[in-house]
Amino acid sequence: MGLLSNPAMMEQMSSMMKNPEIQKMMNDPNILNNVANMMNNNTSSPKEENKSPLEPLKEENKYDVETTVTLINLKNDLYNNKNGIIESFNKETNRYNVLLDDPLNKVIAIKEENIKLLE
Repeated sequence: MGLLSNPAMMEQMSSMMKNPEIQKMMNDPNILNNVANMMNNNTSSPKEENKSPLEPLKEENKYDVETTVTLINLKNDLYNNKNGIIESFNKETNRYNVLLDDPLNKVIAIKEENIKLLE
């Protein structure tokens, strides 16, 4: 179950958002920039150009974003023969980021050789 579909988690988040200190932080642009940089694994300052190694797929990639695929020949049998959707390609690691179907609902980095089109 995802965090946003968990009623207890949503109640806790709702309660937390009513806290005046949290509201003050959420309106502070410096904090918002820092959080955004952390979410992008960006250690640069907010004023530096924000470049992420995750890029939209280009023509040289075999699979496009939103392509439905099956994972194959992985060392970890847990993910073998699982279906997912290509989210992006990481040029630095040369791997596709694949969002696995429910119930896993997890993004994992996969080499091209371990992906095949879902038939």
